[in-house]
Amino acid sequence: MLKLRKNQKRFYRTILRATDLLFQSYFNDPYVSIYSRILLQASALEVLLNLPDRDQRKVLKEKVEKYLVQPDDKVRTFLSERGTGNKVKEKASIKVMWADKFYTLRNHIIHGNLVKLEEFYFYRQRHIEIFLMFFILFVKEIINEKMKKKLFIDRIKVGEFEYDTEKFTGFIYKDNSLILRLNRLKK
Repeated sequence: MLKLRKNQKRFYRTILRATDLLFQSYFNDPYVSIYSRILLQASALEVLLNLPDRDQRKVLKEKVEKYLVQPDDKVRTFLSERGTGNKVKEKASIKVMWADKFYTLRNHIIHGNLVKLEEFYFYRQRHIEIFLMFFILFVKEIINEKMKKKLFIDRIKVGEFEYDTEKFTGFIYKDNSLILRLNRLKK
């Protein structure tokens, strides 16, 4: 971050603004609704990824594809909702599918639609928890790009995890910083 502050001042400030929105979404107060949290997180992505005023969902999915999708990611066919209420069949990585569903939820909240409880979940994981993994990995991947070197090799994988003695399949954040450090020591 210190190198960014010195050499990439604009991007450094962008990370700080986006992170501030992220922190606000996790503010520990019962009066901050889940709707507000989702909107703050969507805003954090809009700031971090410099999403345009139009076609935000499309550009977000392109950026997920560019920065986060790996060649071995599973591809799914899913229905993507459009502003008119129509649904279009798409085939993409499950990460792109998450981005589509997250932005659909954001749109439902923004436009005052009745939002069902299940819309706050992607399969059995909550969007606000998945979002944190995606946000962190976006920051790291964009830093890699700006610094023109691989400082981070973290990944998001789909796998099985346990929560409250129940097993779930969902997104898991893989912090590979130790592997990167060991590889550097070998050289």
